[in-house]
Amino acid sequence: MLVAPPQAIPRKHQVLPQVRRHSTTLFLENYLTAYKNEKYSDSSIHVQTWELDWINSTSARLQFTELNKTTNRTVNADETFVVFPTTQDAKNYVNAMNLAEYRLASTEYTGGGHQNVKGHAPQICKDYMYNERNPFNISEYKLTISNNSITSL
Repeated sequence: MLVAPPQAIPRKHQVLPQVRRHSTTLFLENYLTAYKNEKYSDSSIHVQTWELDWINSTSARLQFTELNKTTNRTVNADETFVVFPTTQDAKNYVNAMNLAEYRLASTEYTGGGHQNVKGHAPQICKDYMYNERNPFNISEYKLTISNNSITSL
């Protein structure tokens, strides 16, 4: 079963009830916590806003704004994280997308949330990027696959 973001209004800033949590939910919670800690501990940026909305137990939407202290540029990010039940489900999800305007930017994992949570690099990492002919307006699609498959859209 593939998970697609529903149209319903997400539950804001909630940790899912302990009773219904399972390994994929815990992985996503830990991943997002590690991601937040990584952002807030980076001395070259100042996180101005951070809003996490749970879509369901296997996906969440994160919107944040950060100021790069070195370049004095503000970046607004809107990311959706999805945990798939299997690696194949994650691959099927990506293969079903229209990536014609995207280019494969990297297949190297450079560390971060996944490694902090799982203790190892993911099995597969693919970063697709679409640049709208403006160096300050970049749409980026990232796919990282592991035993607990996660995708950042």
